[in-house]
Amino acid sequence: GDFVYNSYFEAFPDLKNYFDLVFRRAAHYGYIQFNSITKRKYLFDQNYNDFFAYREEVNDPHFWQTSENPKEINRRYNKAQSEIARTAQNYPIQGSAADITKYACILFFKEILARDWWLKVKIVNLVHDEIIIEQPLNLEQEAKKVLVACMIKAGDLFCDVIPLGATADTGDHWIH
Repeated sequence: GDFVYNSYFEAFPDLKNYFDLVFRRAAHYGYIQFNSITKRKYLFDQNYNDFFAYREEVNDPHFWQTSENPKEINRRYNKAQSEIARTAQNYPIQGSAADITKYACILFFKEILARDWWLKVKIVNLVHDEIIIEQPLNLEQEAKKVLVACMIKAGDLFCDVIPLGATADTGDHWIH
């Protein structure tokens, strides 16, 4: 396990610094800043409350001598700290991906209206980063092309560092 963990951070040397930064910000401000559009995810849960409740106590130089149950308090503090770190590391990626998908869906719905596809092309479901649609066979290729363009346009709004690609698959049922 250590080999994989260490190799990962050797391959992406700035990632460890990024993870440390987002944790420190989340712990300090109480929210995760994850993109310039939807802004923040606030941390109002038991882990966050536990973290602050125990942080001062655990960081007291006399904690191990004066606390009634230092091992349990330290365990709870570390658990809360780890959960905040995981959330701070994961949320910017997952939250932005969800926002991109939702925005792509809005753009695609506008295209449905503009192309007079109302009641012909239907947005059936959103699953993670996928938009599932139904359309008649005669609109299949055009609908795919428009949907991909909408997904790319949404990605460009949220990520201007690298282009985010998109593909569309067709079938008689949901292909995942």
